Amino acid sequence: MRFDEFVEAVMDGIREWLPENLQKAEISLQTCVKNNDVRLTGLVIRSAESNIAPTIYLEKFYEQYMEGEPINDILREIARIREENDVKNEFDTKMVTKLELCRNKIMPRLVGAGLNKELLKQRPHILIEDLAVVFCVNLECSADGTASIPISNQMAETWGTTADDLYQIAVDNMKQSKIGLFQSMSTVMKEMMYPDLLAKCDGDTEMAERMCKEMMPPEDRMYILTNIYKVNGASMLLDSDMMQKVMEEVGSDFFILPSSIHEVLIVPADSGMQSSDLETMVREVNDTEVSDTEILSYHVYRYSMENGIQIA
Repeated sequence: MRFDEFVEAVMDGIREWLPENLQKAEISLQTCVKNNDVRLTGLVIRSAESNIAPTIYLEKFYEQYMEGEPINDILREIARIREENDVKNEFDTKMVTKLELCRNKIMPRLVGAGLNKELLKQRPHILIEDLAVVFCVNLECSADGTASIPISNQMAETWGTTADDLYQIAVDNMKQSKIGLFQSMSTVMKEMMYPDLLAKCDGDTEMAERMCKEMMPPEDRMYILTNIYKVNGASMLLDSDMMQKVMEEVGSDFFILPSSIHEVLIVPADSGMQSSDLETMVREVNDTEVSDTEILSYHVYRYSMENGIQIA
């Protein structure tokens, strides 16, 4: 099937796989402009009891279908995802009619300006070099995903607010939330490897710790900056308190490698690595490992207390 035929098959067949409480749900499609101006086809299954519902993007399921996954297995998986992400309460639409009603939920997101020309036409934003800060009203955020409302030009106009106002509100909220997470690469690697090593050592924590230490590089001078949710964590670059902490830890100016919209890598400027080599690394990772909707930038940046973030 072509993609449009696949979408039609999903629309025709999904209801019989839904649980009883969603049998009378309204099923619709919507085209969503995501990060980097990527347009995705979203399936929305909205129950009669709620005025909001999660959006399930169909492109990744079409890829599975093209790789040989049976259509019924895909429908079963879509139904499972929808059931597990059911919205129990109605969203109070009045919350976004006035700035003061949602002020404490406004948060910043960092995206690439050049990659989001269409999106930025619709959204108030602040430019920092070739990066853009946009804003959203966070309804829910966890490691499983986010529920948010992007702030459009129309919303900002209704509120009588500017991009500068929204920037100050959003960054203040982010600072107060204290969700920043700054770790050395070795710490992150240890967290990833330790459970498997512990299992291989039959629960012997001493042996697992020793093996983990032996596998770490002798000098760890690379760090990861994100947030505790690991979602849209690159925006932590906007938190001046966090950047002060990073500066104190690395002891010098530092390079910022935009690994994705969710996290950035930090490399001390005195590490001996050249910005041109780091940029080659970023380009290769973007082109081979990062999804189109999660690329932040192809440039490397340098941070100093005097000049803030600048293209290296």
